[in-house]
Amino acid sequence: MTDTAAGADSRFAAFSHPAYVRFWAARFMVTFATQVVSVAVGWQIYDLTRDPFDLGLVGLIQFAPALLLVLVTGAAADRYGRRLVMGLAVALEAACAAAILLLTLRGLTSPLPVAYCTHVCTSALVGSWARTNTQMQVQTGTKHTLARSSFNWRTNTL
Repeated sequence: MTDTAAGADSRFAAFSHPAYVRFWAARFMVTFATQVVSVAVGWQIYDLTRDPFDLGLVGLIQFAPALLLVLVTGAAADRYGRRLVMGLAVALEAACAAAILLLTLRGLTSPLPVAYCTHVCTSALVGSWARTNTQMQVQTGTKHTLARSSFNWRTNTL
């Protein structure tokens, strides 16, 4: 086997571990869904108000919880176990997305900010957990897992 072929095989070695494949796929889907909800809410708020300031507030609401909850979410992920925290946060995030959808379909806009703020806070919790994949990196024994994780996030944000 040539050096180039050996290098290519080592880059994808993490994908030979089923646990890492499930982790990577789940993170991809959760990140994609979060991006879809973020764009949809921005469009909805702008459509309802036609005010760029309100759209800016949506952006602030998306950013602020991740900044304010960074220490709390990291401690929760370390204390209670990453699988439990991730599972509960994703379930709550899905419930908030469903609440946003139902509120929109019924024409109720007043509780929408509460549902969206809760969605953003759980998204901050999911993000904190997903970024701490060093344990997965050690288990798979490859240095490329962090690059795959970064690729995953960047693909979804585009």
